[in-house]
Formats: sequence, C-alpha cells, structure tokens
Amino acid sequence: SVAEVEQPCCTPVLGHRLLLLAMGLPGITLLLNNGQSHTSYTPVPQEDATALSTNSTNKASNTVGSLFKRWLNGEFTITPDENKLLDLWDVTVVVALAHTALVLPVEVAFFVGEAPVALGYIDTIFFCIFVVDILVTFQVAFNVPHARKLFEKEPVKIAKNYMAFPCGWFWIDFITIFPFDKLGLLSSVRVIRVFRLLRVMRLARMMKLASRWHSRLGVSYAWVSIFKCLVVTSFAVHWITCIWGFLAVEGRIQDAGTWLTTYAKRIGEEEHSLTTMDIYTISMYFCSATLTSVGFGDVAPTTLPEIALCAFTVFLTGFLWSGVLANIVNIVSNLDSYTVHFQKVSDDLNKLMAARDLPTQLQNRARRYLHESDQVKRQSFHQSTIRALSPGLQGEIAIESGA
Repeated sequence: SVAEVEQPCCTPVLGHRLLLLAMGLPGITLLLNNGQSHTSYTPVPQEDATALSTNSTNKASNTVGSLFKRWLNGEFTITPDENKLLDLWDVTVVVALAHTALVLPVEVAFFVGEAPVALGYIDTIFFCIFVVDILVTFQVAFNVPHARKLFEKEPVKIAKNYMAFPCGWFWIDFITIFPFDKLGLLSSVRVIRVFRLLRVMRLARMMKLASRWHSRLGVSYAWVSIFKCLVVTSFAVHWITCIWGFLAVEGRIQDAGTWLTTYAKRIGEEEHSLTTMDIYTISMYFCSATLTSVGFGDVAPTTLPEIALCAFTVFLTGFLWSGVLANIVNIVSNLDSYTVHFQKVSDDLNKLMAARDLPTQLQNRARRYLHESDQVKRQSFHQSTIRALSPGLQGEIAIESGA
C-alpha cells in the first residue's frame, strides 16, 4: 500500500534534495525544476527512491569531476584585466605593505619589549592578508611575453611560475609569513621583528601593480616618476631615521653616550626626559638636513658605529637627492615634447635669419608663419604617436576625433 512505502522513501528523497542544495546554484536550479510539486508530496516506490539516490550521487561525482577539469583548464582563473575585485585586493595588499614599511621599523627601533596591543592586532590582520594574498596569487593569471596568448590561465603553470626556485616570488612571500616565533625558533622580540621586516621585500611587487594600474588609469608618466621619487625618498629617510633612533635607544638602555646625549646637553635637557616621539623627530631632522646637503652641525655622531652610519647616510641621501633633482629636471623638460620641439625650431630659425642678415619684414613673415601653422604641425608631430598603435585603433581614433 501507499502507506507502507511512504515512510521509508522519505529519507532518500530528502538526501537527494540536500545533495542538490550542496551543489550550490546549479543544484538549486535542479531542485526548482525537478518536475516535482513543492506543495504536495507524491510517494514513490522504495526501488525507485534507491535508484534515484544512487543516480544523484553519481551525478554529484560527475559534477565535481567536471568542475575540477574546468579548474585545470583555467576557467576559474582570475584575469587581471577583467576583474575589478582584484584591483581592490591589490589596494588592500598595498596598504598592508605600507604598514610593514612604516610601522615595523619603528617597532624594531623604539620598542624594547612588547609593542602596544593595538599594533599587535593590526599586525595580525595584515599577516592574514599576506597569507590570503599567497593563495590568491595561485589563481591569478600571469602575462606571457612573446606568446600567442596574453595571459597564462592554467593553474599548474601558474604554480610553476610562482614557485620557480630560487627566483619565484613564492619563496620571498613564504619567508615573510613564516612563523619563526610561534615555532620557537627565535626568542628575542627584536630579532623576530627584524625577520618580519623581510616583508618589505614584497614592495618590489608594487612595480607590477603600478604597470597594471597605469594601463587602466592612463596617468602621465611624469606624475608616476614624481610619485616614485617621493615614495622612495620618504621610505629611505624613514628607515635611516629609525636606525639613528635605534642607536640612541640602545645607548640610553646601556647608559652609554650617544649622539642623543650630546644633543640633549646642547639644548639643556635630560636625555631620559626625551620621549620616543622626540627621538624620532630629532633623527628625522638630521636625516632630512643631510639629504638636502644643508647640515647645521647641531646633531653629530659621537661613537664609531654612529660615524660609520653617518658616512653611509651621507652617501645614500646624496645619491637619492641627485636622483630626485635629475628626475624633476627631466620631467619639466619633457612635459610637452612638441612645445620643446617648437621652441627649438623657433630659436634655430631666429639664429639662421640673423646669421644671413635677412630683411626685417621677411623675418616677421617667417616667424608669423611658424606660429600660425602651430596647430597643423602639432597634429603632424602627433602622427608618429598614432602610428605606434594598431590599424584598428588608428581608425577608431580617427573616427572619434573627426580626423
């Protein structure tokens, strides 16, 4: 009778429905379209229910196998140029890297014991971000130069490229998150922090992110160069400042004379009355004055390590400052390449007419022609830039600009 088969068949059908739900959205779609009414229950024989359960298990197994094959073929791989969420994740990673480059040196230099609890929580959060970033990198396609396809999407090849020994980025990323302190390999708090400073090596990946963002945003390379100089100079001065602060803090702990002792006597203050922020500010002042080659002489090294560090600071900051000035001069001179070209042609024309002693009226006509034909010559000058594009893009630009 129906009553006899109704009870035992409920469990297989319920299991079938739960299995379809576990399959996600496809399973929900199947559940909503399996031909059965959801308002009334129609009992089925025991043999049909068992077969239905077996078929459902086989279908689920086939679905998992199909998904795995699609994953191996790269259908679920993240393509950098097509995923805006990846851009948001990159920003998150950059923030974590900036925290590492700015905060960790301060912890190493100025905090002898445990750092404040808030910094500990923040460091744990950014540590988790670095771990997730490693997992995400295994699913991000990478650019393949000199190949038919622009990106390599197969996960196996992505892993080989990422884990290539010893030049793969995976090993650098792995060292930066390895829990030396949790495994008891390191006991000193400061030594642990020094090893955590290895995360700064991940800053090199910002060059790849910068090139990707430039293709998206189209920011002028002049502004990119200015920003790069600003970031590199700021980070370098900050790190050297922390080294000077470290020497002062260590000397105060060991009750030994340092540059801070001499400076405190000069301004009439007790060395132990100077706070951490005071030491950092004085160190930053000295490094900035050395960077710009000003040097007032009120802060000076007193010990041999400080003299060696001062020599290193002079050479490094001098190199950085010369690079900054060279970049600024190059940027200013190339902000408008056609204007520079036009001015050069105009100057050459004036010299030519003066050398040949041409009539004043003819000189005025020649200069007037040069200025009135400026826009036409500017378009001709830009043709060389347009010719660097593909014929299709050249046609689209011509149509959009009405040329």
